[in-house]
Amino acid sequence: METVKRSQLEIQKAYELAKILGVNRIIFHPGGGFQNRKEGLEQLIAALNETVPGLDLSIHLYPEIGEKVNQLGSLDEIIEICKRVPIAYPCIDFAHLHARELGKDKLLQTHFHVYPVDYTERGEKVHKAFGDKKEETQLSLFEEDFEYYPKAEDYITAIKEKGLAPITICEAHNTQDTGAILMKSLYQK
Repeated sequence: METVKRSQLEIQKAYELAKILGVNRIIFHPGGGFQNRKEGLEQLIAALNETVPGLDLSIHLYPEIGEKVNQLGSLDEIIEICKRVPIAYPCIDFAHLHARELGKDKLLQTHFHVYPVDYTERGEKVHKAFGDKKEETQLSLFEEDFEYYPKAEDYITAIKEKGLAPITICEAHNTQDTGAILMKSLYQK
């Protein structure tokens, strides 16, 4: 319990420092040393929620995917923390994710579903076709770009740069065949 109290004090100190520095994100590793992983996660969530009432809510906590398998910080654990701690948002460290959960063998056999999507605050609204344009009132990752994301070109560029050839399924709205052909042609360029 002493470790939990020390960690809570460290978070409070980080909040004070964040205010002084004018930053609104505190990245942290969930930690290790728990006898039981599930109990450790529950203890961490409870401690964070116990600490939240005294904090500036404009500053958010970002639990980071941990680098070691024996520490808390798997993708599922990060998601669970973010679901249950109101000021927590995920810090996805792709190198840590790759090192602890994927490895080259898993990465080379990954299966992707790729298609642009329209979404609301609640999540996915409808699948779209590659190249479909949005109206100005719709949500966008980038305000100046009215094409739906993800784009086929971005996805293909990323996997080609890494030398990957994953199974890729196109679920674009009513254009699965043309979307698949588009991605294949981009890959073969």
